[in-house]
Amino acid sequence: MKRACVSLMILILLMPSACSPALEPDTTPTSTPSLQPSATPTPSPSPSPSPTPPPDVEFTDLRLLPDKQVGDWRVIGLITNRSASPMIDPRVAITLMSNDGAPLVTETVPIIFAHLAPGESSPFRAVFPSVGLASDIRVALHSNHEGSIQRAALEVDILNTGRTSRGSVAILGSITNPGNDPVSITALALTAQDSSRRALGVALPYAMPGSMRGGESAPFLALLEIDAGASSYAAYVDAVAARGILDPQPISLDGSPRLKLDSQDHPIAIGSLKNVSDNAYLASLTLTISYQNEWVSVSQIDTPIPLGPGEKRAFSMTEFPGMDAILQDAAWSLEDLHLDVRIDPTLVGSEVTQAIPVELEILSYERIGTFTFIRGTVTNPYTHRVYNATVMTSLRYDWGYLMTAAWVVAAETLSTGESADFVLAIPIPANSTPRYAEFDTWAAAVQNPADGSPPMQLP
Repeated sequence: MKRACVSLMILILLMPSACSPALEPDTTPTSTPSLQPSATPTPSPSPSPSPTPPPDVEFTDLRLLPDKQVGDWRVIGLITNRSASPMIDPRVAITLMSNDGAPLVTETVPIIFAHLAPGESSPFRAVFPSVGLASDIRVALHSNHEGSIQRAALEVDILNTGRTSRGSVAILGSITNPGNDPVSITALALTAQDSSRRALGVALPYAMPGSMRGGESAPFLALLEIDAGASSYAAYVDAVAARGILDPQPISLDGSPRLKLDSQDHPIAIGSLKNVSDNAYLASLTLTISYQNEWVSVSQIDTPIPLGPGEKRAFSMTEFPGMDAILQDAAWSLEDLHLDVRIDPTLVGSEVTQAIPVELEILSYERIGTFTFIRGTVTNPYTHRVYNATVMTSLRYDWGYLMTAAWVVAAETLSTGESADFVLAIPIPANSTPRYAEFDTWAAAVQNPADGSPPMQLP
């Protein structure tokens, strides 16, 4: 019954005349008014969305400095985000001006930080070769993207400095993550300052950690291209919270790394990596040499192509900037030095596409000084473009002991069927006997998954 009553009520609402008394026609005469054209109402214009105002930024510490050659210039400065929103990948336009105020040349460069939260500052720099006489600069924000930042605060300490053989200044320091969560470090910069805190130059990292666990400290080394007699340094770090760290770590050391010297007493760090996981991963290493428990130099190795599941890969490093200057007054020997190799923690979601072999042709071997050089070509045999075509070699004695190793990126990209020449320099430790060892040399590259289906070899 309830359902019937509800239906009835609906009928009454929809058809009211069915139950209403019949209406009699109205016979009262009516006058028909004259019809006037009705005015069509003019719709009010909808307000157009106002463009997002450009962020408010402030430029300070702007310096126009002569570079190494006459007519070459360096521009350094500091940009501060004075707006209420984060800035992502900001770029600045820098114009050099002549004596009469006319623009000479303009360059658009990214600032050193990829993320700039409200109130934060980042250095920037640009080099202008062969400009001639310049007297002033103009700087403006060129572009910027909106986004969010989950900032991580790190602590930076400067420990030592030393002049390199190329005339630059090596700045040795440490970075500490005081928090409990992992972080990803995207940029590091040091502004060299004089006694009046005026900027003299910007030092960029030669070696630094890319990711850190909570509570961890790690060394870094930055290079200032020109020794300007700095009395202090201001540190800037672009670090953000990381999603997490894989546990257990997929990349580890395969045995203990060793420190050797070549015949000219230059250090050679030698070791091997292994991938113990089921996925392909890249690896980043910082190699630190210590003397009497104090760091004297840091170097960095980034694998250009990933290590596949179960793969082992030997490595070496010969560049340790500033070490000679820091140890110049010390009577050291190889036994006094200690090598520590730190592998960056692998972050969650860091797996990559596995490397694929490319064709390798070796043309010659040649021993010159403390190196053996391998010359040859690599060729892309696939139907897709490949990237970071890399030649790798290891030199082992008959019983499997690793003497040395090296790799070189022959080409950043190779189109289908394209070839590239390479020269691979392999450091040879002193007192070793390469004639009793055997080279294991191979070449590989990576494919961009965005290029489509897996590559097929050319017929």
